[in-house]
Order: sequence, then C-alpha cells, then structure tokens
Amino acid sequence: MPWLLPLILGAVIGSGVWLVLREVLPTQPALESALDRLTGADQPPTAMLEIHDGSISDRLGVALSRRVTLPRVKGITPSPADLELIGKAPHALLGEKALVALIGLISIPMVNVLFSLLGLQLPLAVPVFGTLLFAAVAWFLPDLEATSKAATARAEFTRAVGAYLELLAIERMSGAGAIQATEGAATVAKSWPFERISQTLHRARWAGVTPWAALDELGNELEVTALHDVADIMRLAGAEGASVVEQLRGRARSLRGAQISLDRAVANDDSTRMTIPATLTVGVFLLAMVIPVGMTVFSRGAG
Repeated sequence: MPWLLPLILGAVIGSGVWLVLREVLPTQPALESALDRLTGADQPPTAMLEIHDGSISDRLGVALSRRVTLPRVKGITPSPADLELIGKAPHALLGEKALVALIGLISIPMVNVLFSLLGLQLPLAVPVFGTLLFAAVAWFLPDLEATSKAATARAEFTRAVGAYLELLAIERMSGAGAIQATEGAATVAKSWPFERISQTLHRARWAGVTPWAALDELGNELEVTALHDVADIMRLAGAEGASVVEQLRGRARSLRGAQISLDRAVANDDSTRMTIPATLTVGVFLLAMVIPVGMTVFSRGAG
C-alpha cells in the first residue's frame, strides 16, 4: 500500500501544525462558558477540586468531562473515594486516559511506517487490530495506576489511624475529655493522614458537628473502615463518659497485626515480581531475533 505512508505522515504533520496554531493564535471564548467560569457554575459538585495546571491532558479532561460520562468498570476504574484519597480530580484522570489512548492509537501505525521504510510490509489486519488492542489497554493504564496509588494511600492512612488510636488512649489517660482528646491527638503528628483528620475535626467544630460524627463521615468519604471504629469508641466515651483506654489500645493492636500481615503479603508479591523483568528481557531479545527473520521469510514467500 504505497499510499499508507504519505497518509500517516500527512495526518501527523497536520495534527502537529493544528496544535501549534491553537496554542499560538488567540481565540474568542464563548460567552456562556465565560459567564459560567466567572460565576463558578462550571465547577463540579464536589469538595475536592484540583487546580488546573493548563496541561494538554488537563484541558482535554475538562472538555471531555463536560460532554461524556463514562461508566465504571468494577475492579479497574477507581472509585470517587480512591480519587479523593490521592487528590486527583475526575477530569484529570479522564484527560490522562484520553491522552494515553491517543498515544496508543498513534504508536502502532508509526511502527508500521518504520517497517515499511525497512521494506517489511505487514498484513493490514496486524496494524489495525494491534492499534485497537493497544489503545484499549492504554485507556485503562491510568485507572490501574490510580487504583494502585489509592490502595497504597489507604494502607498508609490505616497505619496512621493505628497510631491515632494510641494517642487517643494517652490523651484519655491524662484526663482529657472525649472531644478534647479526639482533637488533641490529631495535632500531634504532621503526616498527611493526621493533617486530613485534623482539618476534618476543625471544620466539624465550627459546623457544630461532633468529632466522632465527622470521623464517621471521613471514613465513608475515603472508604477507610478503621475510622468507623475510632468514631464508635469515642462516641461511647462522649455519650456515656466510659473509660475506653483498653478498647482504643486493643483496636490499635488489631490494626497493627493486620498491617503486618499485609506488609508480609506485599513483600512476597514483590519478591515474585522481581523475576518478571528478567523474563521480559529474554522474551524481547528472542522477539528481536525472530521477527526480522520471520518478516524476511514472509516477504520472500509473498514475492
């Protein structure tokens, strides 16, 4: 197909020229969109808003989020709690997915062009299906990355809750009340989980909400179940004035035991995955040796 190479090169060059002109030339904003930005009507209905960094993926995500709503794929697509936990706005994730998928759509045709320049002509079905498959896989890569980061952040938050329980027990032993202990223990450390708990309790105090109700809500928001246990124990201390030191320490020990088991499982998985790079390296080396020979035999047979 002698027309394929000029077509792909023309499309790539035209797209590049269009992107450059779009960035350089001034544009006239739509009146409705400008008014929405001034009044804040275009902001998503969520408390977690990410500052727009002006990148291509960010602008692409904003444009797509206003036009399409994608369904979630259970086990792959991160939940709103996952995005809230890692501080990523939904439009930012959507923009990353679209940009990576676009790169996937371009990569295989470019490889096909390189093969054509080397005199190796692939059957049409190979680049077509390869492009679609690669783009589909690339589309879900940002989802998997966000889900993995959220799992790591949730485990770190749970570990911090275990330390928070111990601090709560110390506060109660020193004679602090339920509300005072809940707020005071959150200000001891400066890690991001403690900062998040402290900010939540600070807002709850000014809103007239009890600290344990705020912790319960934060647990629902981030899907951190350990926060529900803290809320239940401190609710008991606040309502009945009960001594909850042993309950706090017992729950802290339970969380530490569960975290140690999880860390061991992660360490075993990491040890298993260490063999994957070596296997892939050998596989790529074998493919680099076999593909040229196979393409040469195929081209001679076709001739």
